[in-house]
Amino acid sequence: MGKLTMKYQIETLVWELTMGCNLRCRHCGSACRDRLAGELNEAEALDVARQIIEMKPKWVALSGGEPLLRSDWDSIAKLLTQNGIEVRMVSNGTMITPEIAERIRNSGISLVSISVDGTEEIHDSIRGRGVYQKVLAAFKNLQNSGVSIGVNTTLMKDNISLLEELYQIFTEYGVCSWQLQPGIPEGRLADHQEFVLDTDEIRKAIDFAYSKNQLAGIKIFLAETIGYFTKKEIVARMLAIGAEKPVFFKGCNAGIRSLGILHNGDVVGCTSIRKNGFVEGNLKERRLPDIWNDPNSFVWRRNLQISDLGEQCQRCKYVSLCMGGCSNVRLSMNGRLDSNNPMCLYSVCLNEKNNIV
Repeated sequence: MGKLTMKYQIETLVWELTMGCNLRCRHCGSACRDRLAGELNEAEALDVARQIIEMKPKWVALSGGEPLLRSDWDSIAKLLTQNGIEVRMVSNGTMITPEIAERIRNSGISLVSISVDGTEEIHDSIRGRGVYQKVLAAFKNLQNSGVSIGVNTTLMKDNISLLEELYQIFTEYGVCSWQLQPGIPEGRLADHQEFVLDTDEIRKAIDFAYSKNQLAGIKIFLAETIGYFTKKEIVARMLAIGAEKPVFFKGCNAGIRSLGILHNGDVVGCTSIRKNGFVEGNLKERRLPDIWNDPNSFVWRRNLQISDLGEQCQRCKYVSLCMGGCSNVRLSMNGRLDSNNPMCLYSVCLNEKNNIV
């Protein structure tokens, strides 16, 4: 019998280990607070890790909440890394003492991405007093332990002008990669929509990544929420991954090449899209390979047709590649998936022939 070929192959997986968090950030899309009832216990989490190993993703990101609030985070990471799965972690940085940094190194985690949303005044206004200095201490502790450091920055109106200054700071602390992601009006940011970027400000982020990625320093990655199909955006993505040919955005990965696991074992296409209608099953009741390979799973994305998108998207020459861009942007900003993407820069640049491909 020949080898079974799956129609869809998981490449990346985000695992939200807990909804508990020690911060109350202004823009948190999940509005994280305390650990919630139903969170996977250690035995359940290790069983989930074994199921992930069966699926052979390229990498798994452990996130939260704050994943370090779980005492078993390194047991989970070790099981994955010892079975050939690259593991990354997303943290707010406040708990990374020298001892925790050593545990991170010993667990095999390849990269810790720390959330930094501005220089000290801005960062602390978003995340809490004293948090910025704890982040700098975390950078030093990770450096001393030989752990690669990344940064995630949620772009908003009060930090978009700080990118150059942050670049210099991150260079000093040995940061190797930096993801830029516009804040989306969901979770707590839904109550602060005055901070959400407009398309001109998104253009500034792309220009910055384009410029810096031509240097030998920190590689800047544009999140899937930024785009799409302008010359600088394509080159910025190409340079970030070291490709020799243009890199074109290939649309929302949810249920196609990636998925998310929530704190309680719920499986979703994307951890940002977590309403009941988007939960495909629970790992306490059903195994991950069965959920992933079920033809009735992720139909909102897998069966998406061009005719399901907004009129502007339907007319776009890149629609078959992009399929409306980030699904969460359309859902959060328009309240529906069958709509245009309001953060699409290509549509804004149509009259600027030198800016589009």
